[in-house]
Amino acid sequence: MTGNGANNFPYGLINNTNNQAFPIEIANGATLNLNSNSSRGQMFNFWNNNPLQINNSGTLNLNDSGTSDVFKGVNGVDLTNNGQVNLTAYN
Repeated sequence: MTGNGANNFPYGLINNTNNQAFPIEIANGATLNLNSNSSRGQMFNFWNNNPLQINNSGTLNLNDSGTSDVFKGVNGVDLTNNGQVNLTAYN
């Protein structure tokens, strides 16, 4: 899993807080690329079934070419999209 081309997250983005949303904010003119080719972990792996909230005003690219599901333990995805979303997934 790679965020912004520099940070490596070997087991995906993990939110282990209880009943707390995991927010992702993408500003106008910004691009967020999340790429995963893992056969072990998910791109989003929430231990306590928390919601995922994405506020996209730029460009969001999600690419999962691995053999795992993109989401695990995610209790709903709320996408507010005023930009562009590109999603490719193996599963």
